[in-house]
Amino acid sequence: MRIITVDLGASSGRVIVAKVVEGKIVLEEMNRFYHSIIDRDGTLSWDIEFIYRNVEEGIDKTTKEVLSVLSKENHIPVLAFSS
Repeated sequence: MRIITVDLGASSGRVIVAKVVEGKIVLEEMNRFYHSIIDRDGTLSWDIEFIYRNVEEGIDKTTKEVLSVLSKENHIPVLAFSS
């Protein structure tokens, strides 16, 4: 089984694949990115477009691995978000 996770923090994010190997959980980081607060018309906020692009990039990288595994295993991957 593979689980795609997205971990968003205040200044960074990452996309991780979690899998079970020999009874242990193994994490593989697929994409890590750093982001900062931006000013949008006088309001400070996260750069959601930048974060979205980086999450999408990590999921795209992960998809190739997960799809190749799905052809061998009979499991559906799970997508989880943490912030």
